[in-house]
Amino acid sequence: MNKYIFGTLLLIAFISASCDYEYLTDGGVHDPKVDMTTYDYLNTHSWKVFDTLILLIDHNNMKDELNRAGTLLAVTDYSFKKYMLANWTLDSLKKHVTADTLRNYLFEQPILWADLSVEAKDYQSISGKELQFQLKEQTDGYYSEWTASPVYRLAINRVRESSTSAINYCQTSNVQTNTGVIHAMENMHVFNFGYH
Repeated sequence: MNKYIFGTLLLIAFISASCDYEYLTDGGVHDPKVDMTTYDYLNTHSWKVFDTLILLIDHNNMKDELNRAGTLLAVTDYSFKKYMLANWTLDSLKKHVTADTLRNYLFEQPILWADLSVEAKDYQSISGKELQFQLKEQTDGYYSEWTASPVYRLAINRVRESSTSAINYCQTSNVQTNTGVIHAMENMHVFNFGYH
């Protein structure tokens, strides 16, 4: 009988110790301010997802121009990979991606989350390309599972003559460095908005 009581107590103690009531913690409100330049943020990012972007910025001698820009739409290595699938290699990418192409992702003014709304707003990149910035409400369960409040993502689209292109979302937005604002395009984004 004592064996059963001891075994039951041991099982209860084990189950109690293995329960983690704080399995879902967020660490509080995120501070969007980063105490470094835009270039340094990209270059020292812990996940190293901006290596190709840094390589092309260095190749085109654009470090100072990047740090002068008010806003950068940062493109990840995954976006460049999708772009290169059109018969290019990393070496030929240096030849085809010029400084003007990279300027499609730079804006003179800081574009902050607080400046945006659900109504699309046009901004002109340093290269002269018109892009629409818009907050889009996400209604599927993936984004709203843990909250009753509306969830918005930043969508950025290239403006065409009669309509806008496919939706390009940001995976991280409103990172405020000492020199500007970074909105990181999601990994599914194709560099240069799919144009060759």
